[in-house]
Amino acid sequence: EAGLNDGVALVIFIAFWKLAKGEDWTAGDVVLYFLRLALGGVAVGFIFGNLSLYWLAHVSDRLKESHGIIQISLTIATGYLVFFTCEEVLEVSGVLGVLYAGIGVAKSGWPLFNSAGGMEEVWHTVEFYGNTLLFMLAGTITGKLVAVHASCHDDTCSNIEAQDYAWTLLFYVFMVVGRALMLLIVYPVLKFSGPGVSLSDCVVIWWGGLRG
Repeated sequence: EAGLNDGVALVIFIAFWKLAKGEDWTAGDVVLYFLRLALGGVAVGFIFGNLSLYWLAHVSDRLKESHGIIQISLTIATGYLVFFTCEEVLEVSGVLGVLYAGIGVAKSGWPLFNSAGGMEEVWHTVEFYGNTLLFMLAGTITGKLVAVHASCHDDTCSNIEAQDYAWTLLFYVFMVVGRALMLLIVYPVLKFSGPGVSLSDCVVIWWGGLRG
């Protein structure tokens, strides 16, 4: 759910980023661009996921130790190939492509894995280091940009002024209020779905920024 949420958010961000750079798009162009990126990424991910399952089935001999290593290598290669094909060749969403390829492999691949535990541990490790590196780089780059623009005193860059911090705080308030409104709208569904969600649960979800 989190991957799907982030993938769709990235597609929408790219569309609006192009608009912010001055590209002349109509509302229809935005919708078509979104559909091409989203549906194209899903389709490519589905194809690569099934191809990966085909090859995983061909190296699914538990009596051969090397097949476990080959299977792990196949899943890693699939992730890179899906993203490269989507972003560089077909210009569709690589994030959604990788997501749906992973969903396909996870749905049908477990009986094929020589070492399900090994596969899980490797991908948990990749996820941990990937997340750590991503947030470290994001924080470093953002901090550097803030420091550079806060100390800028000429016309070569834009200064960060007091009102910019005020806008940031206001944006945070709107984000929190928007999350609360979203929960209020879907509360009847949450209350009567599965084990049900109470108002106290909704407060925790709202304050914690949880989804799903």
